Amino acid sequence: MALGNYDEAAKWAVQALVHRPSYMPAIWLVSAANALLGNLNEARSFMPKIRFGNPEMRQANLANYIPNRRPEVVRTFVEGLRLAGLPE
Repeated sequence: MALGNYDEAAKWAVQALVHRPSYMPAIWLVSAANALLGNLNEARSFMPKIRFGNPEMRQANLANYIPNRRPEVVRTFVEGLRLAGLPE
C-alpha cells in the first residue's frame, strides 16, 4: 500500500481476512486499496464494519489508527477511506 501497489495490498489484506475476519487493519487496507483502484462498491462494502468497529474514526483522526505514521502513507489511507465513505 505504501508503495502504491494497491492491487497487491488488497490481495494480501483479503488473505489476512481469511484467517482473521475481524482484523480491523486488514479491513481498512482492503477498503482503502479497493477505493484507490476504483472498485468503489467493493471498498464501500467494508465501511459498515469499519464504522461499527471504530465509530469515532474520521478522516481527520485517521493517523491515530494507522500504525505507519509516515505522512504519505497516512495521506494514502485518508484518500482511500474517504473514497470508500469515511466521514470527515
